[in-house]
Amino acid sequence: MHRPSTRDEHRYMFGERIVDLYRIVDHDCQGDIAVLDGTSYSGGLVRINRLFMEADYKITIGLVEPHFMAGFSGGPKTICPGLSALKTIENFHGYTFLSDPKVRVAVLDKNPCHKESVSVASLAGVGFSINLILDRHKRVVKAFAGNIFAAHEKACDYVRGHACPPVRGEADVVVTGCGGYPLDATFYQCTKALVTALPCVRKSGQVIAAGGCVEGVGSGTYKAMLHKYNNDYHRFIEDIKAAGFIIKDQWQIQMQARFDAWVGWENVHFYTHGIAPAEGTFLGVRTESVSAGEIAMQIQAAIDSLERQGCSFAVLPEGPYCTPLTAV
Repeated sequence: MHRPSTRDEHRYMFGERIVDLYRIVDHDCQGDIAVLDGTSYSGGLVRINRLFMEADYKITIGLVEPHFMAGFSGGPKTICPGLSALKTIENFHGYTFLSDPKVRVAVLDKNPCHKESVSVASLAGVGFSINLILDRHKRVVKAFAGNIFAAHEKACDYVRGHACPPVRGEADVVVTGCGGYPLDATFYQCTKALVTALPCVRKSGQVIAAGGCVEGVGSGTYKAMLHKYNNDYHRFIEDIKAAGFIIKDQWQIQMQARFDAWVGWENVHFYTHGIAPAEGTFLGVRTESVSAGEIAMQIQAAIDSLERQGCSFAVLPEGPYCTPLTAV
């Protein structure tokens, strides 16, 4: 669903030698698709990238980190939604799934998003899977390989023990980052940090976050929906609940509705240098458009003001990579 990578980005990710020697294809969810025999957990047809399905041997390589819908990334998620057709992805991201309380970070058991991914990956016939864990400097610190499901389960257990601290008490204010580039390249991606910060902020508390957004808000469809509803999450939820179809990227706004319901969008202060003030008015946060060099100073001033009011704080320096958990 996202834009394809550029040649320069391929070089950045894989290195000159790999780019020169091998054909690199970015999956297009509306491109050449194969329909598999069988149905997914949700009962839908399974549609996968044809080039992948026609390979003699299939290897997946995924980063395992906390994910605010699927519990954790990597593993079966490399197939669904990673290599799936838009129609298959729509089932994964539909209103009913995302309304389930089990659809949340670090939860796999009875999570319908995870069940959908597993069911699709089971039909894809993956021969070998590598699941990687990175530290804050993007260095590989652990790898789990073998069967796509068994290796992923072990990787998730490792990440849960290292990146998902229990919440000892709710704070008045949570200060968080949005993961740094490339994760914070769009506001669409930055919302992950805002949602995952919620377990450690009190009801009607405040969230302070920073994201670069060097590529702006996100897709045209996502931006148009945000503009249409203009911070009215209640009307948005009622509309997608009643609709008989799914609009691309509506799922991200449905997840944003969670922080609106808990703290109120007016209490989410988002500092960025990549979004113009005129665009920041309808994003469902209080957008503070400042230069890159002033973000730290502006955030510190906000923290100092709240501290003088006697507010308590929780700080998540690693944004969505550190995901505080409360008991289910």
